[in-house]
Amino acid sequence: MPTYRLTKLVRITNDTQRTSDFNYSGTGPVEVCKAWAEIQPMLAFERQQAEQIYAGATHRIVIRWPGVDISSGMRIEHEDRVYQIGGVMDIGGEGEYLELTCSANRNAAGNGTTR
Repeated sequence: MPTYRLTKLVRITNDTQRTSDFNYSGTGPVEVCKAWAEIQPMLAFERQQAEQIYAGATHRIVIRWPGVDISSGMRIEHEDRVYQIGGVMDIGGEGEYLELTCSANRNAAGNGTTR
């Protein structure tokens, strides 16, 4: 059984269409769930392999399966960073952990990455 250091609490969000009482409509992030995660930047050779699946992959994030469907196109938010999910894989096929291939490109304020 693999052991992971799930020490970071992350928010998983998805863009959905919203309307308000003032006839404003637009898309915005809505929280799908929270999960404990391990966030690791990819090494150079890992990035080359991941590029075949998801262009722009920079990080690998492992979470315990949260009980809801997680798909590419969703986002993970942690502190001031936002990670775009590009690929989802069930580790070991047992439905216990998910490995998310992500790209870190913007912080929560919408600016470039801060680190």
